[in-house]
Amino acid sequence: MISSRFDLKIIPIKDHGAVIAESAFGEAAIQIKQDFFSQMIEESKYLRVSYKRLIRYPHLKRDIEPKLQLFGSKLFNGIFQDDILTLFNRTVGGSENSQIDLRLILGSSYLNSIQWEVMRCHNEYLGLRHNIIRQPFVPRPINIPLKTRKQLHILIVAVDPISSRLLPVLEQEHQALVQLIESFGEQVRVSTCWQQEATVERIKEILFEGVDIFHFTGHGFLNIETPLDSSLVVWRDEANSNCGNSSNREHFGQLSIRLLNSLATSHNLGLCFLNTCDLANSVETEILSEIFSNNNGTPNVNINNSEFVNMAHNLNEAGIPAIVATNHAITYRASYRLSKRFYTSLIKYGKRIDQALRDVRVELFVDKHPAVSFSDWSCPVLYARSRHLGLGTEQLEWEAVPDIYSIRNVERLSMVKLEA
Repeated sequence: MISSRFDLKIIPIKDHGAVIAESAFGEAAIQIKQDFFSQMIEESKYLRVSYKRLIRYPHLKRDIEPKLQLFGSKLFNGIFQDDILTLFNRTVGGSENSQIDLRLILGSSYLNSIQWEVMRCHNEYLGLRHNIIRQPFVPRPINIPLKTRKQLHILIVAVDPISSRLLPVLEQEHQALVQLIESFGEQVRVSTCWQQEATVERIKEILFEGVDIFHFTGHGFLNIETPLDSSLVVWRDEANSNCGNSSNREHFGQLSIRLLNSLATSHNLGLCFLNTCDLANSVETEILSEIFSNNNGTPNVNINNSEFVNMAHNLNEAGIPAIVATNHAITYRASYRLSKRFYTSLIKYGKRIDQALRDVRVELFVDKHPAVSFSDWSCPVLYARSRHLGLGTEQLEWEAVPDIYSIRNVERLSMVKLEA
């Protein structure tokens, strides 16, 4: 299946934002007042709070669903105006199966707070119909490995140094994911780090070995002053990991964006999957505020439900080719279903990253299991910058969207053998 590309650049300029659209059918541009984006950010924050309540009180769906639909329509109508809307309709109408690859090229990280995937047109969410990719406004290319390999090396890390309250559920999810990935047989090689094993040194050692996909489940926090020092929270070393859960900052280690970017540049890291569940409560937030504060006692982190999306923006901007991140709180059942559908579509069926993520949204949207929240389908977000397969000074070969095998220069086997 071939989809048409539709690039939408959104660049804040003083009191307004420039919106520039481009596709095979032409170009278009409009200006939108900054007040509109501020309003969409505030409404997105309200929806995230509502999603969190919805996880605990499913009956609230009847109140939240109409508000989500209204927000999605308002967001779409605010962006797709005049010539932008005309070009969008022409691109959709001229594409196969009326499906496009919608790339949102965002000129500022604060635009990540907006829930773009729930834009709604003709009573349909764009995130369920089209392939949506977020991209920082960065012109630098991304390198790919020179050598061809037969396997994808996947590192799966699950860790929660903050609280032991939900560790049994987290362990169950981790084991299920490891079993799923291992079931793909010779197509993959799996390395794992569970809880006490997830120390800075151990994870670094595996990453230095060369990892194609880094799947992380746990906590991540955004450093407001220095985004490259934003980090994933793990154990500092094995001795501290055996001390139990504690708010003592000396027990915690941090995998920074700076480190992951260095590994992506000089080694084999191609895709980061940042997955977080509804783990934190108010007490844990206070602990984390203390742990990640500066010498003056002022927090350096933005502790909210969208920290992984902001980290994904910074990772992608720094040089990681593709990142999947969670946009808001998600139920445990949906968290596992998300990973299962994503990797099954990606590895077993050979789909592209964006197609696999759209499969996730569709499955969660139609899943009627009581443990899956109505809002779960809109949780996963994809960041990807690179479209080219060329290296160095070679002429670039452009594709509509990234394919994990071509990005990593891995030969995909014609058939995947599943173990019984």
